[in-house]
Amino acid sequence: MDYLALACRVLVGVTFLAAVLGKVRDLDAFRSFTVSLRALGWLPARLRRWVATITVGTELSIVALVAWSPTAPAGLAVAAAAVGAFTAAMVDASRQGRPVRCRCLGGGEVWGRAHVVRNVLLGGAALLGLLAQATAARPQPAGAIVAAGVAVVAALLLIHSHDLAYLLSSDRR
Repeated sequence: MDYLALACRVLVGVTFLAAVLGKVRDLDAFRSFTVSLRALGWLPARLRRWVATITVGTELSIVALVAWSPTAPAGLAVAAAAVGAFTAAMVDASRQGRPVRCRCLGGGEVWGRAHVVRNVLLGGAALLGLLAQATAARPQPAGAIVAAGVAVVAALLLIHSHDLAYLLSSDRR
């Protein structure tokens, strides 16, 4: 469980770091993310920038929390809750007929099944890491490097899952 806990922490940390960087890489990216919150429907315009700032702060805190073993359980729990809340909000907006541009990782594609799958996998990794962290001891260095490497590859696959889904789909336009 030591290596599983570490791998889940790295996967969650790298993915949320990509989310933060995608939103704050420049002023236009943050502005686009803030504007995309309009699709939620229930969020007043005067609160969008505030919610966008809190979202980025939460994502950054997840990265910091999962990076240190003593705070990793809190980071994984916050990650699972955040992914659940983000997914619920996006699914709700989509069901009400509002097309949602996903600015989760800095992109801008319309929210769809690939995003739901990605979020379920990310939330599942956070929960699995939380369970594994409860019994984790200190991993050996060589195994830790392998676990972290595998987790980085998995995070990159999650980060680019929308692109991969497009490449694998028969509905490429």
